[in-house]
Amino acid sequence: MTSTADATAGRLRDPFAVPSGTSMRFALLVVTTSTVIMHFVGSRFGPVPDDVEQRYARYAACWEEQHRDSTGLPSPGGPSAVELCGTDPRQVDLWVPLTGLLVFWLVVLAVYWLLPAWRVRRRRYALLGEESAALTRALEALRERTGCEPVHWYAQPLDVRVSALAFGRSGRRCVVLGGGLLALRNRRPETFEAVVLHELAHVRNRDIDLSFLTIISARAACPSSC
Repeated sequence: MTSTADATAGRLRDPFAVPSGTSMRFALLVVTTSTVIMHFVGSRFGPVPDDVEQRYARYAACWEEQHRDSTGLPSPGGPSAVELCGTDPRQVDLWVPLTGLLVFWLVVLAVYWLLPAWRVRRRRYALLGEESAALTRALEALRERTGCEPVHWYAQPLDVRVSALAFGRSGRRCVVLGGGLLALRNRRPETFEAVVLHELAHVRNRDIDLSFLTIISARAACPSSC
């Protein structure tokens, strides 16, 4: 067990390790979503293309009139193009799409931060307390064995499936155990431990961060179709 843990820690510390496929896909999602949001905000709230063409025609006429007898460049001591004719309308005002992008990711991070409390309240999960002290001790022993960060343990007694779910954010990790899994604990403890360890692996590897950020960003980017 010790040699395996040391080998895993060594791989995690390797500075030349190639990012996992999940991390690469999430990075591509961030880039793609950011590009789409910037394009949408820029086209929706930016200048109308026809208006840009008209303003550029006036800008070009002004420039030609001011520099008709020159090489087309302002003289060193003369006024600049901005002073004479204003800013080139073909230049994109980046503050509009960047502001939209900033607002979008702030919304995504806010939803990610508030998701655990909202999900627990909406699904009515029951927090394992003193009445389940033996079960909580067993679960904490499994968590300590995996080296996982602290977890809030919940139960969903009315769920008859043999299942568990890990979710949450940094500082508030949660694992929900279904009623079918809890009923299986005494009859097949090895199956119970395998399911719990699987969810703890998601927490330790931070898979839930990527998963839920992906879901939130996708639904925030296309709320009407997702």
